[in-house]
Amino acid sequence: MGGTRITFPKEGEEVPNRAPGDVVFVGRSPHLAKAGAFLEVATILGEPLHLSTKGKVISPDSTHRFPGQGLTHQINGSSRGDLIVDFSIEFPKTMSQKARSSL
Repeated sequence: MGGTRITFPKEGEEVPNRAPGDVVFVGRSPHLAKAGAFLEVATILGEPLHLSTKGKVISPDSTHRFPGQGLTHQINGSSRGDLIVDFSIEFPKTMSQKARSSL
C-alpha cells in the first residue's frame, strides 16, 4: 500500500563515531474527509499516537499538532518539539447519485 513518504535526512539519533540516520514518515488514510477516520500516527519512538477526525471538519489544508511528541531539540536534548500532522485532501470532481445520497 502506498502513501506519502517524508524524509528528514540525517535527523535521526546522534551516536558518537556514527553519522545520524534519516527519519522517515509514511502517511496514508483513504476516505478521511467524508466519513472521518481513526488514525494511528507513527512516531520515532515506536508508540503510535491516536487521532480521531470523526465529527470534525477537515479542510484540504488542515493540521493537527501533538505537543512534545516530535523530534528531540538539537540544543536542549531533554525536550521534544511538536509532531504536526498535515492533511492533504483531494475532493472528487464528480460524484455519483448513490454517493451523494449517502452524505
